[in-house]
Amino acid sequence: GRRTLKLPDGGNWESMSPRVYRNIDEIFAGDCEGMTPDEVAVAHPQATTLRKMDKIGYRYPRGESYFDLISRIEPCIQEMESYTEPLLIVSHQAILRCIFAYLTGVDRESAPGMETQIQQNVVYQIDLDASSEGKITGDPNHPPAFVTVHDFRREVEARVTDRRAAGGSGLYPQGR
Repeated sequence: GRRTLKLPDGGNWESMSPRVYRNIDEIFAGDCEGMTPDEVAVAHPQATTLRKMDKIGYRYPRGESYFDLISRIEPCIQEMESYTEPLLIVSHQAILRCIFAYLTGVDRESAPGMETQIQQNVVYQIDLDASSEGKITGDPNHPPAFVTVHDFRREVEARVTDRRAAGGSGLYPQGR
């Protein structure tokens, strides 16, 4: 259902109930699921080498490749494109790379290498309309004009530092 919150300026903020899409879950690493990259290198040294050679095509043992992931999320992306209201996507980096590449015209082969474009504590506002297609750059380092980047990394780091200085872990306020 809908919730409406009263904003300090007297306006209203309406929010929708969250939708959970299982097809935007992280890439399934199969036999390597739950392992750190260092653990994968020890347990499956050939997997590490092969993935470095072909990140988009490499399929984890009994797992998925980026190609599998793209096939899995494509229907969800097409549904998201049909929404007329704002949409917040919270997911894992591999998924976000693919969605960002799709919406900004970056070819799918470049999506796995978009390591620096998708950052924690950064919100990418993508305002699509009828003119968006003409603004697509296809360059992962230069997003189109319809992408606004809201970078909260400094604010988050300052809060973590303040909480650590106050004797907390830095991650959560004390008492949590």
